[in-house]
Amino acid sequence: KANRKAKAHNPALDPLRPMTVATLQFLTACIETFPRGECWSSSARRGWSTILDQGTYPAGTSARVLERHGSSPGDAAAVVYLLGTTLEKHGGSGGEEDVQLWTLVALSKMAESSAIICSREGLSSDDATVGSSLSLRTLRVAWRYIWKVLFRYDLRYSSYTAGAFCNNSGELVLQLLTQIVRYRCIDRERPFLCRPKSTPFLSLG
Repeated sequence: KANRKAKAHNPALDPLRPMTVATLQFLTACIETFPRGECWSSSARRGWSTILDQGTYPAGTSARVLERHGSSPGDAAAVVYLLGTTLEKHGGSGGEEDVQLWTLVALSKMAESSAIICSREGLSSDDATVGSSLSLRTLRVAWRYIWKVLFRYDLRYSSYTAGAFCNNSGELVLQLLTQIVRYRCIDRERPFLCRPKSTPFLSLG
């Protein structure tokens, strides 16, 4: 029994820990490479370009040529919520720092991804699974959950910010909070702004 307890409390002997970290690293790479959710969405759709596609096109080329597959806000909400549960589960005094770190990185990438997914041209208020107010509200609620977890007094994230320096957990928490504000992930009006204006109140300059 003593050996079993020791294994249960020893991170080096925890078979789930390396799988969790590897999964978070893989998810982060997918979000960064496919911010529209082309490869990690459970219900990928096509038919919309994004505002990032607007610009000057070669003669005879339509903007529709650049339309891509992408995720729905509802799928993005599921990803954000699952990352939030991981953030909450591992945020206590006994939480694994590498799991915390990679969850924070994944969520920072997901903030921009959420804005890109919600900024497609042609989002219809009549489509409950793609761009309706209900779908956007679900994604906003998921991000409000993240915000609350980061400021919970019984978790370690807010205390990390007191000693923030390059590439540590404190800096990642500040970066995530900045991304949430920058892309208006929890705003009731005009949420998920894809091309954000500068946020001088968060600027250090």
